[in-house]
Amino acid sequence: MIHTSFFWKNHFENNLTRLRVDWNVKPSLTEEEKQNILYSLKAWQLGETSDGRHLLAAATKYSEKIKDAVYPEPVKLNV
Repeated sequence: MIHTSFFWKNHFENNLTRLRVDWNVKPSLTEEEKQNILYSLKAWQLGETSDGRHLLAAATKYSEKIKDAVYPEPVKLNV
């Protein structure tokens, strides 16, 4: 099923109203899980700012190409 940008905007906005993470629980990953994500995480950190500026710029450019003005909003909410 393909969802619209408007669907995802509503999805992320609704998630903002829910407490879904117990911040008292220490995160844990197995060594295998760490190795599986390490390269992608390093690549992301090299190419992105903490506020997701590059991703948001790409989302805005893409939204203009596909003529979907709502598209950058759920991307920003996801960041």
